[in-house]
Amino acid sequence: MEYKTISKADFRDFVNRLIQGDREINGVVTKGTGFIYDTLEDAADLCLDYDETLLPPKKYFLPVKETLLTFKTGDPSSYHESVEATPRIVIGIHPWDLAAIALLDKAFSTGQSDVNYLSRRNQSLLVGIYPTRPFKHRFSGSMITDEHYQTADLMLVDMGDDVYAIEVVSDEGRALLRESAAVTADERTIESLEIRKYVIQDEVHLSMPKKDLPAFLQKQQQSKVIDRRADRCFSCGACVLVCPTCYCFHVEEEVDLSLQAGRRTRSWDGCMMEGFASAAGGHNFRETPANRLRHRILRKGRYLPEHFHLPGCVGCGRCAEACVAGIASPLEIINEMNRSIYLPEVATLQKIDDMTEKDRLFEFTLEGRDLGHQPGQFVELSIPGIGEAPFSISSSPTKIGCFEMLIRKLGKVTEAVHRLEPGDQVGIRGPFGSHFAVERYQGKDLLFIAGGLGLAPLRSAINYVMDKREDYGQVIILSGARDRSQRLFPEEMERWSRAPDTLVLETLDHGDAQWTGQTGVITTLFPRVEDRISPSNTKAFIVGPPVMYRFVIQEMEKLGFDHKDILVSLERRMECGVGKCGHCQIDDIYVCQEGPVFTYDSIRESMEAL
Repeated sequence: MEYKTISKADFRDFVNRLIQGDREINGVVTKGTGFIYDTLEDAADLCLDYDETLLPPKKYFLPVKETLLTFKTGDPSSYHESVEATPRIVIGIHPWDLAAIALLDKAFSTGQSDVNYLSRRNQSLLVGIYPTRPFKHRFSGSMITDEHYQTADLMLVDMGDDVYAIEVVSDEGRALLRESAAVTADERTIESLEIRKYVIQDEVHLSMPKKDLPAFLQKQQQSKVIDRRADRCFSCGACVLVCPTCYCFHVEEEVDLSLQAGRRTRSWDGCMMEGFASAAGGHNFRETPANRLRHRILRKGRYLPEHFHLPGCVGCGRCAEACVAGIASPLEIINEMNRSIYLPEVATLQKIDDMTEKDRLFEFTLEGRDLGHQPGQFVELSIPGIGEAPFSISSSPTKIGCFEMLIRKLGKVTEAVHRLEPGDQVGIRGPFGSHFAVERYQGKDLLFIAGGLGLAPLRSAINYVMDKREDYGQVIILSGARDRSQRLFPEEMERWSRAPDTLVLETLDHGDAQWTGQTGVITTLFPRVEDRISPSNTKAFIVGPPVMYRFVIQEMEKLGFDHKDILVSLERRMECGVGKCGHCQIDDIYVCQEGPVFTYDSIRESMEAL
């Protein structure tokens, strides 16, 4: 390897001379609070001290949109291939983006070569630079792409003291440097290069060696981690559009307004887009967000490495930064998959609120992340030396930074939990299970029916709806308790009742002199709401003691509810949470894996379910 040094002032002069030449000079510039690749008009605009760019440099070789050929309508002989290739130099590319370009080079040259891509690559010189700033989502070290410079022609190393060291990688790079003031590096500089290259370390890391990824992902194809994350996916495609190794595209015909001529174009597309896998006849073979996310993770971590023997994910972290739902990071997904199903994560108790004599609301936080749950899911809480037990999550996913559980003192674990004080720590596994998918029912009327402690898991769904009230139609909440001392969340129920188009009704099995509301079992509330309910436009959510389900569902059948529109929770059956212990099994159903939330039509034939 040949090494040069150049002062930063001389390097800027060098770039300015290149700008005056016959090649387009591109580099990293500041854009608002971020960084982008753009055409340079002055070396003073070039920023080499950056964390990460919004889009990768692949846009110069695979444009966001390009013309493949032109034609005259109705004339098959008029097709004319269009290759738009501009001689250019791209300055300031990080090693992982160079690794991504290596994969693109192989993808577009394997089999039938892509002349459009290769023409642009062959007329480009790449000047890389080792990073000088950390990026919170980057894990290139784990993917061994933080030292990938073979694709570059020159590599810059910021040596401090107003000096760049330059690694000369190619003959083209060596020829380019003849126009600069670079000089041969001394031995001392060369000796310190390796230290200076890797002075910036990743803040996050994969929990396994890169070489183990393909085999690991093969075993994890049906992981519930994918399903849980996909439930929050908007299918916006941001993750694949910012990815340096994604190269999927869409081809279409465009005809001029004259209708006499047109062009065939291709533009970026991606597997996370809802219609990407649509085929002839309207069939979509990757219809759900879970199917699309599963494909993306397997493509990055298994398919591409096995096919091209190069990393399909280079660890740049752009997808994690771009994802508005916070679910796209391959690092987080793989690490979550690799976490022991039995190993708890430490959570810290922040706050305790007394509800009843035996019921308390506990607020916990996790170190470095949100719980990431959905309404209706549960966690396993453990106290070393005491034991572990499953508990429903009572707080909405919209409550950021913490999560809550209502816990009744009934056994040794719950008694130990009730002895905790703020600052104490417990073990948490999860979240587990299916959920009340209220995010799918926008525009629908919603009916919540809670008996006793059933209000605790339903509170998560109700507060989610209240935080997004404008997205839903009429909301009716029916709640029942044994007596006044067992009422849960009375202040919140009062707040819910003040929301637009929301009706909250409460009943007690046994009233007293101070109770002025309804008395009787929860089914006595139905006559008060039956005229307001439109079963064809209503989704119902039911949680309560087993005896309640039978009678409530009978009332709903009288109203004309379809069984698929009734969702129930079998959260009382939870045990280990991972489908291994067998305690939750009903016929061929593992409740903690397929539930605890079910549509009534899916379990109504099972004698043990309700």
